Amino acid sequence: MKLIIHAGTHKTATTSFQYLCFSNKHELSKIGIFIPEFKNKEKIINVASRKGIVPNPLLSFQHNVLAWYIQLKDINEVKEFLLNSYENAIKENCKNVLLTAEDFENILIEDFMAKNIESIAKEIGFSQIEWIFVKRNPFEYLKSIYAELSKHGKIINYNLLHESIILNGYFSAELSHYKNYFVFDLDNFVDSLIKENSSNISIIKFEDFILPFVGFPIFKNLVEDVDLKKLSFKKWKGIERNKSLSSKQIELNYLCNFFQLQRTQKNYNNNKAFFNQLISLREREINNPIDDIRNSINNKFS
Repeated sequence: MKLIIHAGTHKTATTSFQYLCFSNKHELSKIGIFIPEFKNKEKIINVASRKGIVPNPLLSFQHNVLAWYIQLKDINEVKEFLLNSYENAIKENCKNVLLTAEDFENILIEDFMAKNIESIAKEIGFSQIEWIFVKRNPFEYLKSIYAELSKHGKIINYNLLHESIILNGYFSAELSHYKNYFVFDLDNFVDSLIKENSSNISIIKFEDFILPFVGFPIFKNLVEDVDLKKLSFKKWKGIERNKSLSSKQIELNYLCNFFQLQRTQKNYNNNKAFFNQLISLREREINNPIDDIRNSINNKFS
């Protein structure tokens, strides 16, 4: 039995891939790929609460629950999740168990996560464990992370964000009580993880990951072409990814975060002239050095 962990990175169509996997889990099981599903949302909320964390109950935990349990250092729940996945995969005659969660990007910084998962998986009976990362153009990743963080109550200066990434090779932020790492120096951190853990890790370019449909390279490495042809490509191509925010919306989000206002159209309309002036100032501060930022981050991490 093989355990495949699609571990991000963030903002590389992972949400689309997760949706694809869960909405087609029965079709995938017929060609030997089992997709574990976490249905007991109350359980992870209760476990987190006992640890002093209160996650948003509206969040979907089914694709990142294992990462949550690892960060909470709840080894028993990790074992139970992987054991159930292993046993259910056997029942469905699947030779592969596929987990997908961008939150696993954290293992590149906190490698104890990888060690815990691998040791438990081997103890349960998985004969092979593979980690898969998707690498995006560094500058595009920077822009995506900057936009995403604006939706989570953060107050971030674009230039300081860039400087932090250049210095450390990653950026960390607390999102929904979960500490996330956004890794830009992917090649070096992967090489380090391989040396420390002898892990089987592969990196896929973002452009390759999404064609001819999102996640295709992962499936192609797991099953024969004849089985891939049994799947409905047309149905999968239409999966909508997270919509991009405009520059104006991003800066408005950050201003609302700073002034502790709800990010609503009403608040914008009530303060339109004030907000527009500040938005223009923030956009100019970003756009003036943008070519230098693009060149520096791409030259260092491409």
